[in-house]
Amino acid sequence: MGAVARLMGVCVVACGCSGGLGTVQWFVQFGEGVPEPDAAVVRVQIRAGSCDGPVLYDAVLADGQVPAMPSNLAPGVHAFSAFAINASCEVFARGCEVVALSEATTVSVQVTLTMAFTPAACPPSHCDAGLCDGISDDWLEPSFSRRRFIVVDGSAISPDAGPVETFSGFPALVRLNGSRIDYARATGRDIRFYGSEGTPMSYEIERWDPEGESVAWVRLDNITAGSSQQYFWMYYGDPVADSAATPSAVWAPDYVAVFHMAETAPGSVLDSTMFDTDGEPAEGVTSGGFDRGIIERAVESPVGRGYRFVNGQAVELSQHAARAPLHEGSWSFWLRRDWSDEGDEDYTIGGFATDTTGEISFNWQGRDTSDDHFYARFPGPSTLNEPARGVVPEGQWKHIALGWLRNDELAVFVDGERQGVRPMNGLGAAASAWCLGAVSYCDSSAFRDISMPAAIDEVRFSSVRRSEWWVFADHLSMTDRLLTFGLEETR
Repeated sequence: MGAVARLMGVCVVACGCSGGLGTVQWFVQFGEGVPEPDAAVVRVQIRAGSCDGPVLYDAVLADGQVPAMPSNLAPGVHAFSAFAINASCEVFARGCEVVALSEATTVSVQVTLTMAFTPAACPPSHCDAGLCDGISDDWLEPSFSRRRFIVVDGSAISPDAGPVETFSGFPALVRLNGSRIDYARATGRDIRFYGSEGTPMSYEIERWDPEGESVAWVRLDNITAGSSQQYFWMYYGDPVADSAATPSAVWAPDYVAVFHMAETAPGSVLDSTMFDTDGEPAEGVTSGGFDRGIIERAVESPVGRGYRFVNGQAVELSQHAARAPLHEGSWSFWLRRDWSDEGDEDYTIGGFATDTTGEISFNWQGRDTSDDHFYARFPGPSTLNEPARGVVPEGQWKHIALGWLRNDELAVFVDGERQGVRPMNGLGAAASAWCLGAVSYCDSSAFRDISMPAAIDEVRFSSVRRSEWWVFADHLSMTDRLLTFGLEETR
């Protein structure tokens, strides 16, 4: 493109500068592998002392332009830098050279651009051919001192799954840390989210940790998978603001139970949906005098903190059983299995209905077989002997999703990728009990009354069938690959 071609290999010369300098020749070129055609503009700067020093000269070069050198550039140490910016206002390449300038000498400075990504300084609606404009004209919360725009990259949602889909009611994980929010200016109660059109968005703060990582969930509508970007705003910075979080609205109406498992002390396992079907832990000494021990809580997971089960512990979800996804919908969770491939035990990670024709569960087959593997049971009965043990390695967190696809198939997914599928084989009876962990706590006739050394987090039940696009996007979101954080604005 023209602007960049003029800079590549062609010196930009300033002569007779009033500070007593001689001739300064300035070259800017693209390094190997840097896509020159992606550059909408090139920004050039001269800074005092270092690449992070005070800016002495700043210019944005569009097609056919060359920089003019400042007339008052004095002798001394200076940094010459350049940035390649694409049509989305993102810096994708940069370079900087520090040189000492003296009187009556000729200095040649060559700046080579190498790949280095920096988020855009403005949302797409305020970006015009690489230049930002008017981004502070629409501040939605006058009492809030900070805001940051967040881009939803629909083009990242691209499984091999047929026609493109548009999502509504999608819960996106917003992961916050010291690089994405100024904790010194935020209380957690003052977080607000707005759509690109200025509409308030439903959100939930699962975890607020000013010393580390905080977790929020935001409801997104009209995301087109495999397509263009959209954005929304995060505001904060009002020390007297009260919380405006509406957790149940994030998950309504399609989720019938959502357990973040973020509790750090014994007690109910809270459901974030409007149904409030909290789970009850089965731990310690239970009926029959069996000491199950205490569930380990606050176990770090990819999406916050979860529970670790050992010695036959469980979480009873019987209040939820009537809405368990035995006929429609899906069940998903994060799992870290802590048992060895060398063992010969069978485990049930969760599920179970007293009528086995209505069972949905996720299990490990380790006894009486030379091919240890997971398997999923669905109503009918139907069994899927997937995934293989290597897909869910010992000691690693994996996201598991089970359920009905929109084409009347049953499927199991691991980390957003389909591992097994089979046609539906009838429908089962409604569940009368449901457990995570040792399902025998929910049904004394169950044969699986042994320990399940595993950690679990973010357990969700949905009442509708999901597509492969949705499952793939869900995993992208929870692994921090769906959203991109822009630069922060202040006022």
